[in-house]
Amino acid sequence: MRFIILLSILFFSLSPTVYSEEKIDPTGTFSSLEYVEEGGDLVGEEIKIVYTSRSGYQAAIQFAEGEPSELIVVKVNIKGNKVQFEIAEPDTFAGVFTGTLDIKGLKGVYRYKKGGLETNWNLPRKASYWDN
Repeated sequence: MRFIILLSILFFSLSPTVYSEEKIDPTGTFSSLEYVEEGGDLVGEEIKIVYTSRSGYQAAIQFAEGEPSELIVVKVNIKGNKVQFEIAEPDTFAGVFTGTLDIKGLKGVYRYKKGGLETNWNLPRKASYWDN
């Protein structure tokens, strides 16, 4: 009887840990794009992650540094809440993103290949700038 009680206590003490590790859906739109009226500029980044049956996760990425760039499509590596993708050269925005995903959005560091510049990204999960 003591063994059963001890086993029950152990099970219930571990269960919040087991169930609190909720799997987060990596698909969706993550965006910091915003229009700045003073200069008439669009600034920020936007990523739309989708799942494909042939290639796994892919993303359409758009940069805006005054005006919007063309869309860039890349393969996205996702393991748990870790996200990584690379934009290949010779693209102007060539670099590597490494970050984490949670229910609120996507955060991480983008390292440009040219010049070694690093920028911190905090992209909330929300509707696309273009859907407004």
